[in-house]
Amino acid sequence: MALLLRWLGRGTGILLFIFSILLWLGEGGVNPAQSTFLENFQTLLFFLALAGLLISWWKERIGGSLTVASMAGFCFLELLISNQPPRGILYTAFFFSGLCSFLSGFIRRKKKRPLPTEA
Repeated sequence: MALLLRWLGRGTGILLFIFSILLWLGEGGVNPAQSTFLENFQTLLFFLALAGLLISWWKERIGGSLTVASMAGFCFLELLISNQPPRGILYTAFFFSGLCSFLSGFIRRKKKRPLPTEA
């Protein structure tokens, strides 16, 4: 189960990373001088989520936690800025990838612990 979750997280993570970077470059990036503070902070959270996708290749729990927490903050700010939650499967895919990575690391950590000996 941990192996399946690990590769689901990695596979969706790398696809999301590539797609997001290509989309960002195609749109021309972000001009911080023309954006509000909240929009700039939202952009920072999005890039932290992307960093979490990369970190989860080596440290599943840390990368997964960073991805999920950053995307939760991103979605909350989107709700504050536009009075509606973000729409689209992309945001759900970020949460899915982060949760798969986190759960994979959590399950593997549990398996590595030695069983307590009876006294």
